[in-house]
Amino acid sequence: MENGRRMATPLFVALLVIETTDVAFAVDSIPAVFGVSRDPFIVLTSNIFAILGLRALYFALAAVAKYFKYLKYGLGIILIFVGIKMLLAMNEYINSLGTLVGLDLNIPQIEVPTPVSLAVIFGVLVLPMLLRFAVKYAKDVTIWKEHKDEINRRIKKFKKSQDYKLIDNKEQEIEDIIQTVVQGISVYPRRLFTLEQKEELVRQYLADPERHKDNKIRCEDCKHFFFEDELTVDHIEPWSKGGRTELSNAQLLCRPCNSKQGNRK
Repeated sequence: MENGRRMATPLFVALLVIETTDVAFAVDSIPAVFGVSRDPFIVLTSNIFAILGLRALYFALAAVAKYFKYLKYGLGIILIFVGIKMLLAMNEYINSLGTLVGLDLNIPQIEVPTPVSLAVIFGVLVLPMLLRFAVKYAKDVTIWKEHKDEINRRIKKFKKSQDYKLIDNKEQEIEDIIQTVVQGISVYPRRLFTLEQKEELVRQYLADPERHKDNKIRCEDCKHFFFEDELTVDHIEPWSKGGRTELSNAQLLCRPCNSKQGNRK
């Protein structure tokens, strides 16, 4: 309210655009609903729920979609099934069209029961997910059989090293070791930078006017300035991808940025 009048802000315009998109997607789903049922109550309520929850459902599924790479093929099969089911239910329109052009088609109506439609849709959705897990399991078993000796050797060597005592996220480090073996990456034998290397890198940063300000040094990720003891040394090219533990491949990061990157790009 402003001067007794209701005012619309840019946020109101954004809300209109978002909700209009929801309605457009819901209208687009009406033919799919008819492929399952022609009951007006089901058609109406399904589209109401589509408007209410479609966007939230999209963001929920977007995060896990990468884990189901075969899902798109299942959705394609579902669309084909729904399209065929709709065509089978349109026999009267096809017969009328045939009459207009002088053909006596007399195609009978073929009704696919709703439980059968739901079972097919559910089965086609679940099958790609199960297939993805099955393929991944078979691939992991094959990889383990081929590389288990080298993986075990490197993990044992890592657990006996000084790096193992200093690294907090040991599980992630072991996963990096497995990936380097599987992908055939030649890694530098030493994983962590030494204190002497950090001191030398700090001197290099202090010699660069753009990298320090008021006795603080810039984090190469977030570009904020921190005191020396608030910074850690990390690889520019990740160690797990062949990056060498040398000053030419070193950068100073604040602790939150270092934890966020986790030595992965």
